[in-house]
Amino acid sequence: MTILPKTIVQKLGSYQAPPEGRLPFARLDFNENTVGFSETFDGLDKDFPFNVYPEYGQAVRLFAEVFGVNPGNLLFTNGSDEGIAVIASTFIEPGVDTAVLSSPTFFGITHSLSLAGAELKQISVNPDLSFNTSAIENALAQSPKIAMFASPDNPTGATLDTDLILRWCKQYPNTLFAVDEAYAEYSEHSLLPFVANYDNLLVLRTFSKAWGLAGLRLGLIIGREELIGHLKVVRLPYSVNSVAISSAMRLLAERDRVQSLAKKTMERKNTLIAALRKRGYKVIEGAGNFFLLGVGFNAQELADYLQLRGILVRNRSQGSSPSEHVLWGFVRVTVGSEEENVQLLQAVDSFNSQYAVSFDLDGTLVDTSESYDRTIDLLVKKHSGSGLNNGELMAIRMEGSFNNDWDALDEILTRRGIKVPREQLEDEALTLYFELAKKHERLMILPELLSSIAKRHPVFIVTGRTRIEYEPLWAKTFDSLCERVYCADDIPGALPKPAPDVLQSMLTHSNASTGVYVGNSVDDMKAAEAAGLKSIGITSTLPGQNLRNAGAQIVLESPNLLDKVFLL
Repeated sequence: MTILPKTIVQKLGSYQAPPEGRLPFARLDFNENTVGFSETFDGLDKDFPFNVYPEYGQAVRLFAEVFGVNPGNLLFTNGSDEGIAVIASTFIEPGVDTAVLSSPTFFGITHSLSLAGAELKQISVNPDLSFNTSAIENALAQSPKIAMFASPDNPTGATLDTDLILRWCKQYPNTLFAVDEAYAEYSEHSLLPFVANYDNLLVLRTFSKAWGLAGLRLGLIIGREELIGHLKVVRLPYSVNSVAISSAMRLLAERDRVQSLAKKTMERKNTLIAALRKRGYKVIEGAGNFFLLGVGFNAQELADYLQLRGILVRNRSQGSSPSEHVLWGFVRVTVGSEEENVQLLQAVDSFNSQYAVSFDLDGTLVDTSESYDRTIDLLVKKHSGSGLNNGELMAIRMEGSFNNDWDALDEILTRRGIKVPREQLEDEALTLYFELAKKHERLMILPELLSSIAKRHPVFIVTGRTRIEYEPLWAKTFDSLCERVYCADDIPGALPKPAPDVLQSMLTHSNASTGVYVGNSVDDMKAAEAAGLKSIGITSTLPGQNLRNAGAQIVLESPNLLDKVFLL
């Protein structure tokens, strides 16, 4: 018989630690200090008291002096993770108390409060990923037991104004405010100078980030002595080991150097962000030693590509489309050394250059409903006596294999029992088409959007049009916006879509190895899949479900929504 844990444990997932073997990589994924202070440590003395339980008294006095508090205001924890868990377990009455937190936030906050049995009131961040302070205030008015925040937060990097938190402490005296300041050394704001003045405020610190001791697990909780006394009841004795305490005491002597290097990290961050924005990327800066890189549709592909080149980043994208989650398409990047940042930029450039963004033309970039579609209708009427039935052309397109409009015209007439010589049919169609196209065809995508995409990735058009149908009408518009336009008759012997022939030629000639094809037909989606590309469907002529069934990863009503797909 299986012995089951309590219900909340069955509901929650465990923390997903990064894969082991990270040491040889440029570790820009978990917000560590990638430089560290190895020269500070000469190795452990052979006489180090490994056989003795830790003694904290001297360290507590030293840390209290450095952080400007009384020794009774400070409690060591096994990283700030344990500190968060201890606070939640100390003050939450399971099934009774409510906790307010922002969402998304640091995993440890949500996890620990849930395990402690709190009813969570999660306040979604604003669209720009800043704290939704007005909604938080509304939740605080309901007198929750705890309000727990990280500032700067992870993964958003957002901060809460110090004065605002202190006002909340006064305004809501029955709520305990716990603020994780894991990245305080990189930020200009801290609540430490004020903890002694409030009996409902706790501040957490860690030595895992700017101090470079992530492997030793050392954190602090700082607050009024009465609050610390309650926490001591719950924290396990000796949870912080002697090596962590001894190493941190050595490093405290170099506090000014730690702060100076944190400042230099932020200077490197500004330089790196400027370089990425120049490459067409959206960046959420935040206030920590990391930032969110807006990659969009191909976030996982970028993360995988970087890992193959020795660089680890954290894909924080959630959901399958831009509307599903505020973190959709974002990759979190830790600021590394100058060498690591250069390595990152070079790898990003390499990824961008080999990732092709290609487009179908008709119904994707150009509205042809009053040109090609109208031509088919008029010629069907001319040869059969009646125009297209409602949905007749769409039904043909939904079947696939009729990507060429003159093929669709020929098939409709054939199914009506009428056979017109193909050469005659094409001559009639082209004459009528050009007459209608000059009057009615219009651009469906903003040229500046294509330019923005081209700033990041090579852009191509792969169309079912012949060169004679393309050149007179759209060459002036698109040739300057794209690396190359491939027409149906450009590649000798190439089969039309849904065959992948022209897309594969595009990949070969451009030296691209992967990418995405944007189209509006079943054949477009099938051709992309056969060529090894992802696909985005535009619902200009077919329902979205048909495009999804044909393989589209994302379906859009308009190509102008691609700015959201690529987070431009």
